[in-house]
Amino acid sequence: MHPETRTYLWGMVVGNIPDLVICWIAMRLTDGGWSGFFITYVVLQAIYLFFWLKTALWSWLVFWVYFEKRMAAHFENWFIDNHYPAPDEYAGSFEDYLGEIKNNNTVDANIRVRTVTITAHSAA
Repeated sequence: MHPETRTYLWGMVVGNIPDLVICWIAMRLTDGGWSGFFITYVVLQAIYLFFWLKTALWSWLVFWVYFEKRMAAHFENWFIDNHYPAPDEYAGSFEDYLGEIKNNNTVDANIRVRTVTITAHSAA
């Protein structure tokens, strides 16, 4: 077993301890037996899923409405301030733009090195 898998599984076990304790307490208080234990566990997981979905969807909505334009403007200003060349009219994606800069011998060497660093960090 890979160490990452072992760490992930260990995190799942440790993360479920409070839920299992809550389920055990609910089982003992309601005299529901093991079926009560598992029903409580499924209900807890459904509640967690609901709140996770609510947070994720709201965060994406806020990002799309407000922060996406601000982030794009920030990146654009950073590239202008650091003297990056303007992208081609037909640049397909951000990765294509960075690839064009990396492979363009007419661009300043410092900019090309920074571009390689950006590409390496975004790939990690």
